[in-house]
Amino acid sequence: MNSAKLDELRSEVDQIDRKILELLGKRYDVCRVIAQHKKESNISVVLPARINYVKESRVSYGAKYALRPEFVSDLYQRIIDEACTIEDDIVGD
Repeated sequence: MNSAKLDELRSEVDQIDRKILELLGKRYDVCRVIAQHKKESNISVVLPARINYVKESRVSYGAKYALRPEFVSDLYQRIIDEACTIEDDIVGD
């Protein structure tokens, strides 16, 4: 592979990374709306059944893209942890 092709592929990865971060930002915008609803409805921030569902379903979905289950599970644990932090900040728990 020549350096021009490598640069092209790296640029593609950079574009994908920007999209991933944009989507994470949108995800957390929705989490903020959910947190506000939880606050107004006096609903617990942490809902273990929902967390388990999200992790299990994303592991299953990730398998369609040849992503290792451990990777997807770890990734979603980090994503969920951040969502819980955001919700805690809004709800005030």
